Amino acid sequence: WAVGHEGVILHSSDGGKTWVKQFDGLRYGQEGLEYYQALADADPENDFYPLLVEEMQFAISQGAATKARVALFKGGLIFLAASVVIAQVIHRLINPVLPSYEIMSLFSVAGLLANGLCLLLLWRHRQDDINMSSVYECSRNDIASNMSVLVAAAGVWAFGAGWPDIVVGALLAILLLRSSARVIRGALAELKRTRPLTAHTG
Repeated sequence: WAVGHEGVILHSSDGGKTWVKQFDGLRYGQEGLEYYQALADADPENDFYPLLVEEMQFAISQGAATKARVALFKGGLIFLAASVVIAQVIHRLINPVLPSYEIMSLFSVAGLLANGLCLLLLWRHRQDDINMSSVYECSRNDIASNMSVLVAAAGVWAFGAGWPDIVVGALLAILLLRSSARVIRGALAELKRTRPLTAHTG
């Protein structure tokens, strides 16, 4: 192992013949923080992003157990988002209204471009640790949400009815529930793994 500037770590498994560049946990956390800060700046009306910025700032300063707790919190947020989508689907079933596909498409394309860039930046760090994995999961869910709105808008335009929006919303809710379960399971497993170490050091 060799440590350099800005969190760069070089690792060799063959006695120094070849080296692989890595980054420490702080650098990964900083990239996640920059991602959420960019989303908060791009969408100041969204109250979730500033909250996630604060959670990332806290996670950077803490160890693996705290990162797992932050990931658990984000899993809860994903579950909350799924619950909101389910509530919207139920509301549209009870009160059917034909949505405006022009407005749906406009906002969805703008969000897709921003979230697509962030997802591209996060791709190579998606399995670095439980916290970055949850950040990637949230980013992928944002992409899925944007794509679902585009598909729903196309369906509303093609059929002149609101049922495509309801169907796509139900599918999105299922995706978010699965994502939430995945993040929560991973966070709980990480907490279980780090608990003996915490007890030993305490």
